[in-house]
Amino acid sequence: MTYARIGIFETDGAPVQPVLALFRDRVVARFGALSGFLGYQAFTATDDRRFVGISYWSSLEALEASAEVALQAREDAADLGAQTVGEPLITREGFDTRMVPGAP
Repeated sequence: MTYARIGIFETDGAPVQPVLALFRDRVVARFGALSGFLGYQAFTATDDRRFVGISYWSSLEALEASAEVALQAREDAADLGAQTVGEPLITREGFDTRMVPGAP
């Protein structure tokens, strides 16, 4: 079963690109050094001042072990002017309908 941490970040009107770069270039590498990390996705809002970040983990234990890195990421994002909206949501996979390339 896959687990995920979902965080929403919002700037005060400034573009979100520097925060995205932080996550792409530094946070993913920090997560990647941890056992059980499966990947990261970031989706930006069309207003270009918010994004949703999703980290994927192989187990709840692996996700919980990443809490310190996740907290540091939120603090680093705040230094760039992006605030976390609420608390990150911890989830487990309910189902997955992603299309596999080449599948009928």
